[in-house]
Amino acid sequence: MAKYKLTKENFRLMQGIDFGEMGDKLRLIEEEQAVETTDFGLMQIIIDEEITAKGLDETQENCTEFGRKLYGLYDELLYRWDEREAQR
Repeated sequence: MAKYKLTKENFRLMQGIDFGEMGDKLRLIEEEQAVETTDFGLMQIIIDEEITAKGLDETQENCTEFGRKLYGLYDELLYRWDEREAQR
């Protein structure tokens, strides 16, 4: 499993997202404020669905404050993934 360390705020956001469909492909490590996953793409899809479902206003055209936080989480994870890939 690949491990990605997160900021405290983004780790809290991860805890509030239902990743149930990932089963044992995702693990949140509270002591390290990190996430481990074997399926980065599925994790991204679930976060993107969360943005669509809870991060847009009623017109689905404008991002809410919560949506901006979710985008920040998405961006941080993508940055960590890029960083990890560059080290390979």
